[in-house]
Amino acid sequence: METGAQESVVNRKILALVAVVLALILIAICYLGILLIRSRQTVQPARQQLAQTEIPLPTSVISAKPVGIFLPVVVKVETPKAVIVQTSNVWRFISIDANEIGTFENVGDPSKRLLAKCKDPNRPAPYAGELYTLYEQGILKPQGDSKKFQRFEVINR
Repeated sequence: METGAQESVVNRKILALVAVVLALILIAICYLGILLIRSRQTVQPARQQLAQTEIPLPTSVISAKPVGIFLPVVVKVETPKAVIVQTSNVWRFISIDANEIGTFENVGDPSKRLLAKCKDPNRPAPYAGELYTLYEQGILKPQGDSKKFQRFEVINR
């Protein structure tokens, strides 16, 4: 009986050894599988190479094909002519001081100012905003040739 019991113990040892070896093989296969999966994830996809354009090199062979040569074309560009902007002949009365000198601003260009001396001190002074026309003689007259308000003569400074 001892031989049967010894064989049973030996069989158990062999069985345990085979189980350990199989377990180690299974672990090794799992480890290699994990390594393969990780290496595929980290490998970058191959870059697609762009097709290189072929540049023809000059040769000594004479070609019968016509060669297109493009030359720059110079086009005459006309510069715009200077536009002379004349100020309006209409002026707006702003104020008058104690010396009977009135201040006017141009209706077309309010940045332009004009000083003029009163010609008719007996007539009433105009209200602010009254419109005057400037004549070539340098005289400012109320619009509509009204004799209601004073006339002014431009002061040249």
